[in-house]
Amino acid sequence: MSLSVEQYHHMREAGILNEDEPVELLNGLLVYKDRGGPKPVSPLHALVTSRMTLLAPDLEKRGCHLRLHNPVTIPPSHEPEPDGAVIRGGPEDYLERHPQPGDVLCLI
Repeated sequence: MSLSVEQYHHMREAGILNEDEPVELLNGLLVYKDRGGPKPVSPLHALVTSRMTLLAPDLEKRGCHLRLHNPVTIPPSHEPEPDGAVIRGGPEDYLERHPQPGDVLCLI
């Protein structure tokens, strides 16, 4: 059975999935992320994601911001949590919803 983003959000709101549950919606499927034990992250991956944070001040000057490990909603059946995304506007612009494809300038 394939889930829609709307059904996925209802599962979170109903408490079927906890807010801190390590899961994301990919291609209509719940994909669990193993956050226990040592993370399988290479030193290069760690370096790149750490260096992304250095871009934040320049991005803000250009009217966008950096989101790290947070959801991006791609209707109808995807809500991945990418390593990073450059998003139009400020973080406060997404108080009521996650960014969608038209808000995303770069997805990492």
